[in-house]
Amino acid sequence: GSRSSTMREVISLNVGQAGCQIANSCWELYCLEHGIQPDGYLTEERKAGNDDQGFSTFFSETGNGKYVPRTIYCDLEPNVVDEVRTGAYRSLFHPEQMITGKEDASNN
Repeated sequence: GSRSSTMREVISLNVGQAGCQIANSCWELYCLEHGIQPDGYLTEERKAGNDDQGFSTFFSETGNGKYVPRTIYCDLEPNVVDEVRTGAYRSLFHPEQMITGKEDASNN
């Protein structure tokens, strides 16, 4: 059979401490593999390279050329998600992609 030329889009849902921690590593790796800087913009090498748009499966391009992961982080306990909000890749994600509870839920 023939391959469809339709691009698929993947949305990643990361739930709980482990899910959010694994997602941090995955998104860092995706960025490194596809020439996307921690602020969401392409590296100079990537801009000069080929026009491979395969990474658009995992990233949405904004009007100003920034790439934002198609992902949501969700955790009742805010510490891990706060690490993303303040970490090296904080500019990569939109704030509405980060959903947390108000207080520690570890003993619930």
